[in-house]
Amino acid sequence: MTPTDHSSIASPRSLHATLIGLLDRAEAAAGFETVVRIGPTAITVRSPRRVYIDQVAAHSFGDPSTAPWRPLTVHLVDSDHLPVESLPRGMVPSPSIGPTSLFRDGDTVGFTGDGMLWIVDLATGRAMRWVPSPADLPAWEAIRPLRFGLKTWAAREGGALLHAGAVAGRLSAALLVGPSGTGKSTTSLACLGHHLHVLADDYCISMTKEPGGPPSVCPTYLVGHLDSRSLELLPHLQARVTGIGPREKRLVPLDPLPAAALAMPLSAVCAIVRSPVGATRAEPMSRSEALRVLAPSTLLQIPGSPRETWNQLTALIRHLQPYRLHVGDIADVPHVLAELLGGAR
Repeated sequence: MTPTDHSSIASPRSLHATLIGLLDRAEAAAGFETVVRIGPTAITVRSPRRVYIDQVAAHSFGDPSTAPWRPLTVHLVDSDHLPVESLPRGMVPSPSIGPTSLFRDGDTVGFTGDGMLWIVDLATGRAMRWVPSPADLPAWEAIRPLRFGLKTWAAREGGALLHAGAVAGRLSAALLVGPSGTGKSTTSLACLGHHLHVLADDYCISMTKEPGGPPSVCPTYLVGHLDSRSLELLPHLQARVTGIGPREKRLVPLDPLPAAALAMPLSAVCAIVRSPVGATRAEPMSRSEALRVLAPSTLLQIPGSPRETWNQLTALIRHLQPYRLHVGDIADVPHVLAELLGGAR
């Protein structure tokens, strides 16, 4: 990920005006509108295409009027509303497998790549996502929408979009962390139906009420993802499968959450280690080890806000008890996590 030279887009003096001009044009194209709550943010979603609205609204939970962060407005458009010819040189995104570029002018942040152009104006709380056409929208963006916008906005509000699962018990919640393929989704979704709140299987948002204060975790997406092997380990979830997502993963809706679970206090972080045999068990580990597991994918999987996100991660880890979660028998997972979290709900 290489920051784009301003000269390839516009002169530094005019970059801000260029980005705001594109935002204004996207705003003028708005047709449908809804207000959702994702994590701690109320998001007004506007688009001429109903399908873009529906993809985001599928993950709304809780009352948007009670969301603690500043509201955000996101305009979702494509070349039918903002022709590709109107995008400056250097802002036309590469295909989903192509390179990515970041650029920033003051409070205005831009990102191209993964088949999308994103612009977020942190000062006014406006954002836009542009794709060439609905068919060009990356499959993972349709299933887990607005990740770049959420990460950028979370950094602005003193939180972080985490690449982590999250499970809550009676008193608090734990983050489940590890690189892609470690088993975050399998471990998180093993807790469905076991009197634990599954807040996330892959992405969640951390927040604090005041800088340096104790952290809480908020759910983001209301659908989990399991590959065929994981579903074999959790056959009772087969009846919940509603479809197939990117990389042939099965889509498993999470349980509805009560209002109290929309911002659960965080007490632990568990780095997942697969154990071929034996019972699942948790053992203490150092905070520095836990940070080395959580930070790389959180910082790099979604571009943007590296300094703010790093600061939030280091502050977050200082408040949490870190464990190494050796996952052997998957049936043991809910009981081990409930014990760490003050019991089941």
